Amino acid sequence: MDRPSILDDTAAQTRHRIVRYAALLISILLAASAALAQSMIYTGTSRVTPEPYHTSALTGEDWVIELLCGHPGRIHASLGVSHHIFSTLLAVDEVDGRLNRYY
Repeated sequence: MDRPSILDDTAAQTRHRIVRYAALLISILLAASAALAQSMIYTGTSRVTPEPYHTSALTGEDWVIELLCGHPGRIHASLGVSHHIFSTLLAVDEVDGRLNRYY
């Protein structure tokens, strides 16, 4: 009787392992290709035109007025408070007599 040798069993295991790795590699390549294709399709269609941010050449009261009327994130980035909070602080200062509004 011909019995399979240990070498034949090891060769079969090696071939099986190679096939599994090849399948895994193909799966990874297909997933990466699909993600790349999807990003190429959606590039440009989901972009929003950015609103200019650092555009002020003003100082003082004119700068504050521009903050109040300008880009929604500028007042928070410049002063560290939201538009609502800053407006409330202006109103409190005006009531307390610490602020004279010319506008």
